[in-house]
Amino acid sequence: MTSNLGAHEMDDLMTGGLGFGTNHRKNVDTALDVAAMRDASRALVGRKDFSAFAAGSGGVRTIRGAEWCSEGSLVRFEITADAFLRGMVRAIVGTLLWVGRGKIDGAAFAEIVDSRQRAKAGPSAPANGLCLIEVEYEIGGRRASREPSDREADE
Repeated sequence: MTSNLGAHEMDDLMTGGLGFGTNHRKNVDTALDVAAMRDASRALVGRKDFSAFAAGSGGVRTIRGAEWCSEGSLVRFEITADAFLRGMVRAIVGTLLWVGRGKIDGAAFAEIVDSRQRAKAGPSAPANGLCLIEVEYEIGGRRASREPSDREADE
């Protein structure tokens, strides 16, 4: 998901999510340590170079929130940012699944974030779990939002 509006009076806030257990889902065949994934996700928040998670050229983005939500055996990752790099959310989720499976810990995840090297991050989660939830625009100090079109939601 990428958004480059170019208008200096607009900030775009995009919320994306990967839902496991919804119509847009990825089935995970092993138990996940969701608490560890939540803790590791904190390393994402802030203005950083997220090249480690880019499919192509990297860059600096501001993540305003990154959170795992769970209901029973269903888990969902929600992330809010000023913009996303190509492949960024899928790569973040794939790497956080490493944390959830115990392959790496939160400190190792934070090192991957800071590394700016895609080769250190985990595999990308499948696209079938990715869903754009909302795009918000701030124009003249007021927020406006719109739901994505069917085409955008499926990308």
